[in-house]
Amino acid sequence: MHCSRQWFLLSTLVAVLTTKVAAQPVAATIDATRTGQPITKLMFGGFMEPATTQVWAEMLSDRKFFNEINSKPAAAPAGGFGRRGPQRRWMPVGADEFVVMDSQNSYVGDWSPVIRLEMATPHGISQSGITLRAGRAYVGRVVLAGDPGAKAEVTLAWGPNPGDRQTISIPAVTTNYAKFPLQFTSKADTNEGRFEIVGTGSGAFHIGAASLMPGDNISGFKAATVRLLKGQGISIARWPGGNFVSAYDWRDGIGDADQRPARRELAWNGMESNDMGIDDFMTFCRLIGAEPYIAVNSGLGDAHSAAEEVEYVNGPATCRLGQLRAANGHPAPYGVKIWGIGNEMYGPWQWGQMAVTQYPEKHNLIVKAMRKVDPTIKVIASSATPEELSWTYIENRQLGTFPGREQVNDKVPFGFGTKYDWTGALLERSADYIDYLGEHFYGYPNLAIDAEKQAFVEANDPPADRVRRMSNKVQMKFEAWEEYLKRMPSLNGKDIKFAFDEWAPRNLCWFSVKWRTGVPR
Repeated sequence: MHCSRQWFLLSTLVAVLTTKVAAQPVAATIDATRTGQPITKLMFGGFMEPATTQVWAEMLSDRKFFNEINSKPAAAPAGGFGRRGPQRRWMPVGADEFVVMDSQNSYVGDWSPVIRLEMATPHGISQSGITLRAGRAYVGRVVLAGDPGAKAEVTLAWGPNPGDRQTISIPAVTTNYAKFPLQFTSKADTNEGRFEIVGTGSGAFHIGAASLMPGDNISGFKAATVRLLKGQGISIARWPGGNFVSAYDWRDGIGDADQRPARRELAWNGMESNDMGIDDFMTFCRLIGAEPYIAVNSGLGDAHSAAEEVEYVNGPATCRLGQLRAANGHPAPYGVKIWGIGNEMYGPWQWGQMAVTQYPEKHNLIVKAMRKVDPTIKVIASSATPEELSWTYIENRQLGTFPGREQVNDKVPFGFGTKYDWTGALLERSADYIDYLGEHFYGYPNLAIDAEKQAFVEANDPPADRVRRMSNKVQMKFEAWEEYLKRMPSLNGKDIKFAFDEWAPRNLCWFSVKWRTGVPR
């Protein structure tokens, strides 16, 4: 049976534990005449979430002005947990009344800031808290439009004194938005750099977008990060998530990056700039030498959108969406083979989550539509064995990993064939539409589930047992597969494999900190 020993791993975290263990006599017999399945080249990988992650080199927050600009204290985001909106915010230079959000002549999104001018008194916007390094070059651009009497300039400051800045005067603006390139060199180290766009003169000017990156960025990516990941030998990269993908529209991330709309990021309660889209992800994979693995939205998404995504990525330049890809600068099809169908669709923390009695039908519709566009693709289902759901629901119940989400009070461990057997339901109703079972698992090296207490307890295991806790979870997936073979003999002969495409120990994350201290992150 192919599934029993073919799989690949994507790790979200690599943890190394060194300890002194008393030497034990070990005997091993090796039969060199017997070989098993070859080890896949896709063993070592990683995934990124949300779409525009920390590999992207953009230094400005909210560069397309998703949020209103004023000097009022920032309101706390409503609901959710995780990322808390933009790390930095734009502030008016001068009185608030001279900065107005204009929805009638916006460059991108719902509105763009318009700066009203007051002759010789500068008015505009600024963003502080930018890290700069002495002697380092920075490049960027601003997109501006305005009245003939408006005079605009852009400043990068690395200190409080008049000499601690570089200012670029913008040529005459017109009523049509235009891009103006920027290049600066910082003369000092600071973590409190400031980027400022101001104007004087008469009338007003609009700011459509702004950008600032290190001058050594590689196609928009951080140069040091690209070198690091390439040097690590990552062989497969999964994108764009993660919980994020369940509310993501891939069409927001194509075309001119300045005109891709910023969106409210529902999964983690933040803001997504959409600066990094499909074409950028493919560039990233090429730069680090990784196989691309794209996840489609099976939460709030639909089969039509998923099929169009495959057509944009893999279709010839003569088809409708292939033509669009070519117009965006990429005429050759990418030929992406590995596609994920959603993310953890079994979880109540997932946008668009459905009952286990319904979701397999949606999975099938999506895969049918995708394979109709490209029959050569391989799809990874969003699956979870009863053991994993037992662990997940205990964690949410006890540690509040996803506040405000549904709490499940049924006793664990959950059994095969129950509503918590997500993998079993998919295999029963969707086996013809699955190439890989995408199993996610996390574990606390110091915690174990006590079935009688229905809670995590301190395990107090020897260090060697703690180290094995994650690999034991892998073994449990294969044991579950053997159970499915007994329950569903029709699986015999099907070429279904495991893809362990998200896993990590929790010992260094905020959930573990909360367990130890009682204090949330």
